[in-house]
Amino acid sequence: MQRLLGGADNGSNIVPRIEKLDGGYILYDSSLLAKPFSGLFNAATLAERALLMEPTVGRGGGYFLRFGSQEWVWRHYRRGGVMARVFEDEFAGWRLEHTRSWKEWRLLADLYGRSFPVPRPVAAFVSRKFGYYRCDLITQRIAPAQNLSALLEKSPLSTEVWAAIGACVRRFHDAGIYHADLNANNVLLDDKMRVYLIDFDRSGPRRGGIWQRKNIDRFQRSLRKIAKFAPSFYFDDDAFRYFLAGYGADF
Repeated sequence: MQRLLGGADNGSNIVPRIEKLDGGYILYDSSLLAKPFSGLFNAATLAERALLMEPTVGRGGGYFLRFGSQEWVWRHYRRGGVMARVFEDEFAGWRLEHTRSWKEWRLLADLYGRSFPVPRPVAAFVSRKFGYYRCDLITQRIAPAQNLSALLEKSPLSTEVWAAIGACVRRFHDAGIYHADLNANNVLLDDKMRVYLIDFDRSGPRRGGIWQRKNIDRFQRSLRKIAKFAPSFYFDDDAFRYFLAGYGADF
């Protein structure tokens, strides 16, 4: 099962740097992005430079980017729920280190540096005005990979893969890392069936308690919800038992 856990070798170290850019501030890995350019977080500019690839799949939306030999994922942060009707992409706050993209970049940099199976952070951008801010995040693309939901619509997974997913989640939990949106779309498997977690918005360290169990319950609910509405979806209670066995559940 160990061979199915991603993040074993993360290569070079992340070198963070902060600069002003397009009326805002960018936090970036200068070992991947030597010099940020104006329009890096603008779809029209990226299209003009032939850097924009196809849109990503998911509720939040975004784009895949090609930058030299690298492929990246760009996501603009948007609100969900009722507040999205009024403030679609604006969040209250002034301090850069407390913004959602900055915090996610910092968390990913820490996890990636410790060889956790997460995407490598490239750049976080924040623009501020009148006490509100908008923000974006670019990460390296894990490719070729598909999310768990898409894979289960095609065929069942082996017991070994389900156990590896459970072991992956347990590794984060043992390190005290809470994933705020652990669902079937935020678990990726590459072409070797190695497991990764993505989208760590509003996630981070937590102390002991019952949050681990609630995290797992949320993951199970997401699978059951998709199974209820998808024409074909290869998930059942037996599959989840293999997940729990890999996790080493003691509840």
